Amino acid sequence: VSRCVASSLWLLSDEERGAGTRHKADTQEKHALANMKCFHSTELGARTPPSSLPFPPDVVGTWSCRGFSSTSKKVNQDRGIVCRPVGDSARIALFAVFDGHGPSGHEVSEYVAEMLPKLLDAHAALESDPACALREVIIDVDDRLSNAGVDSEHSGTTAVVCLVRSEAEGADCIYAANVGDSRAVLGTHTRRLLKKVPKAQALTVDQKADAEEERRRVERAGGFVSPAGEDGPARVWHDSQMIPPGERTAPGMGSEA
Repeated sequence: VSRCVASSLWLLSDEERGAGTRHKADTQEKHALANMKCFHSTELGARTPPSSLPFPPDVVGTWSCRGFSSTSKKVNQDRGIVCRPVGDSARIALFAVFDGHGPSGHEVSEYVAEMLPKLLDAHAALESDPACALREVIIDVDDRLSNAGVDSEHSGTTAVVCLVRSEAEGADCIYAANVGDSRAVLGTHTRRLLKKVPKAQALTVDQKADAEEERRRVERAGGFVSPAGEDGPARVWHDSQMIPPGERTAPGMGSEA
């Protein structure tokens, strides 16, 4: 879990970086909301009534597009949420993206997108220790998957979750947490020769299977990581026999096998 100060936020999953899904929130906007409103991202520009949104549509944008295959119609396994207020505090907003994988990845990402904001909204440490709340809720949701009626044995989802909190001194703090290789990116501008130049700053570190720290963690647990090559990216396996299926990324939430 990391923390930084900012006034705007972009969230992109792996598929979304290629398909053009965008999530942007200006946390300086203040709106009196009595109860938490949670918006789930829609595909290909589907419209949602403005009255049901946690932010006005000119403040937050979201768009998601499923992958394509020449042999079959693919299911969109991406899920994204924007919620505000969180924990009865209008100064806290939640932004998250989940990138499902495996045969039932869309069901896993849907379950996590539904459950995570509910547990976070009720967490006792949300105000006092947001980083602790994020960490414990993500672990809790992952533990609940095995009894959720969702096939998560060979399916799972990444998660990148950001809590944006307006502080008393006027700055906005972003608390970011991630599982797997979906990434939170902060977009800013710098001035160069009187021109605004866009700048991207990663707020999270991708958990790739062949990253040294992740590879060691997998091996300590008895697993095996095959290196990237002509056959594709590095994968995580039960053991060196590499009996399918193998995870293309570090296991995220779910993927219990």
